[in-house]
Amino acid sequence: MIEKIAAGQYNELTRFDHPWPFYVVDNFLDNTTIRDLIYLSKQQDQLKFVDCWNGTEAITIPDSKLPTKRSLQLSQYNNLFDSIGMSINKHIAKLLPEKHFIIPDLIVCDPGYCYGPHKDHPDKKMSMVVFIHPTMSDATILRRNETNYRLQWRVNRALIFKQEDHGVHYYFNSTQYPRVTLNVYITTDSPI
Repeated sequence: MIEKIAAGQYNELTRFDHPWPFYVVDNFLDNTTIRDLIYLSKQQDQLKFVDCWNGTEAITIPDSKLPTKRSLQLSQYNNLFDSIGMSINKHIAKLLPEKHFIIPDLIVCDPGYCYGPHKDHPDKKMSMVVFIHPTMSDATILRRNETNYRLQWRVNRALIFKQEDHGVHYYFNSTQYPRVTLNVYITTDSPI
């Protein structure tokens, strides 16, 4: 069963309590940052292999015949890192731990890719997914029991959830275009 959630526009941080606590804010990043992230998503030589979807599960052995997820750590791009940090402070400062670190990654998933239901690692105090490209795609699915709650995809929409509150979520790409997101993990320990 699939239910739709958060189908409106949310220019301010908006909390939802169903299926489990999460937040949404639209227009999260400035246009220059969105443009730069789309440009970087097309730089295949810079993207690092994460895993492939074999139709049943994500596997960590590269296979050129399978849909793949690739990432690019953005901490090396000072201007982008600073811009993302400013957006985080602008939109979700009240949610942040007093001492925190951000780990932003650009994630690109091929058409047909899926990452099954999971909870994020406990070291991630907060997780954020900002939908970047294409104009229409598959947003992150939130799950409670056997019911899936489909968040509407909107370019530059941020989905935010805290570690202690969040339940199971997953994502896939049923479109013909790469699914591009900015994933930001907020920790209280300095990243290595």
